[in-house]
Amino acid sequence: MNALTVHLAELPSWVQMALTSSELDFAKMDYTPTPVSSSADLLEIFEKAYCQGRDALSTAKEEDLLPEWTLRNGGQV
Repeated sequence: MNALTVHLAELPSWVQMALTSSELDFAKMDYTPTPVSSSADLLEIFEKAYCQGRDALSTAKEEDLLPEWTLRNGGQV
């Protein structure tokens, strides 16, 4: 459950990643969830990710939203 809650808290930061890359390939990355030991830690992760995503979206232009973006795991899209 801990890994899932960290994943959900980190998701808002994906906005920045989607705006600055063409894909995310899980097969090419070594993801380690951020360790948390309390709800306060989790909230801090979420707040940071939310601010990153909000800031990236607020400065994006409409044409930044047009390119296709792909989520994959190796050959599986």
